[in-house]
This record gives sequence, C-alpha cells and structure tokens, in this order.
Amino acid sequence: MYRIGSRDFWQTYKVIKLGYYPPVSKFTRKISYQIPNNYKVKTNLVGLTVRCKTQYQQAGNINYTISWVNSYGNTVLSNITISASDVRVKFLTDICNKPNTRISRIFLFGFDIDCLHKARMETPNHGKHPYTELKSNSQKKNELS
Repeated sequence: MYRIGSRDFWQTYKVIKLGYYPPVSKFTRKISYQIPNNYKVKTNLVGLTVRCKTQYQQAGNINYTISWVNSYGNTVLSNITISASDVRVKFLTDICNKPNTRISRIFLFGFDIDCLHKARMETPNHGKHPYTELKSNSQKKNELS
C-alpha cells in the first residue's frame, strides 16, 4: 500500500521472472530483504504500468531498472546502479512529478513478498549462472551441451 495525499493505493504484482539469490547477495537497508538477481515484476504506480528489474553487475553492484510507457506511447527507462531507493525517487520526482508520494522501494520492487522469497529458496541455483553471466567460452560450451 502507498499513499498520495489522503488516498491509499494497493499494490498488485505480476511476476515476469522470479530471479534467484546469488551466492553473495545484497540486502535492502533498514529492513533487511534479500535482493534477487535477474528479477522482473510488473505493477501499477501513480496510474502507470511499471516494470521493475534487478540485475547484478560483475563489479558486485546492482542495476535497478524501472520502465513504463509514457503518455506518447513511448517506453521510458530509468536505470540506476546506486540503490532501488534512488531509482524510485528519480521516477517519482523527475518523471511523474509526484515527489511527495510515499512508496517504499521495497514495495515498489516487491522485495517483501514472502511467497516469492520462499519460491527462490526452494529452487536452488545449484551454483549455475545464467548464460549471459558466463565469462569463458568453455563455460558457455558446457552450458549449451
């Protein structure tokens, strides 16, 4: 739930990609939720359908992406590797012109959804990395075999 003025809005999500927890995962600040890699979710925010994505980078940072379709029908992307909070603030302030909207980055990205956390914990990664994260040609050959 988030609030604009005196109105409350409920958040619903459509999981596009569950993602997984890498061996060295990062956590949200203050309230500690594990941040999944390769995670995509679609939700509604301030009247827009918004897609949120997390992608761990080789340097250990996380690329947080929010995308939506603007009033002209164009897809707009907001990427930040600092934190989910920073991409949320940029989205609400610069794009939606709603800087006073009270929505947590945890709720925006759905990091707090318990059933998703349990599903990731029950689906082990077995040490495998997505094909796009493999570095050597031999790793890529083995993955294709």
